[in-house]
Amino acid sequence: MLMLRAVTILVLCLVSMCGVGCAAGDSPSKGWDLTLRVSQPEGNKLVYYNLARDGRLVYVAGLQAGRTEIDHARPTWAGNFSGEELAELITLVEANQEPSTVKPEAGAVNYKVVMTRGGNLFARRYVSGPTAFFSEMERQFKRLQQSRRGGELDFDPRSGAGRP
Repeated sequence: MLMLRAVTILVLCLVSMCGVGCAAGDSPSKGWDLTLRVSQPEGNKLVYYNLARDGRLVYVAGLQAGRTEIDHARPTWAGNFSGEELAELITLVEANQEPSTVKPEAGAVNYKVVMTRGGNLFARRYVSGPTAFFSEMERQFKRLQQSRRGGELDFDPRSGAGRP
């Protein structure tokens, strides 16, 4: 009896850690947790995007985006999105769950991507040079964060025009 109870507790712990109890359909991102880091040495461009399962998008730009411990970086912007708003990005990811990669080249745009689906213990990690998938993923993330930051992006700090 004691052994059965121990096994039951172990199984319940494993199920709760895996996220199996949470239906992916209830999540705005359909259970996906996505991270994209883009580095472009030519323009000293570093950006980091993280879309959590709850639909929260975190965007970090500049030197902060290059930090190895990104959790300690101060986000440039963060906001929540609905499933409808994320549909185009999630459709892209679901159609490319095993994307092809190309060898990253020094001095060119490079992508680091981590894709985790709810219920999976292991994340899929990719490092690649430009491909159609990674370029489109970057475009989708950029479109999302800019759709909410419109007023901020129109602000000219020198003249004060367009102040939010």
